Amino acid sequence: MTLALVPQVLTKLGLDFTREEEDAYFHYWKVIGHFLGIHSALLPRDLEDAQ
Repeated sequence: MTLALVPQVLTKLGLDFTREEEDAYFHYWKVIGHFLGIHSALLPRDLEDAQ
């Protein structure tokens, strides 16, 4: 799930993301985790949980 935190890293480099964009990007990686077969109990619930 490290890739799910990319928008936060890019924000530190000067690119701006809205909270909605960060949430959408995070959701995208949760869907990828699901398709990879990662059990939902192992996936973080939200961005704060992922950190």
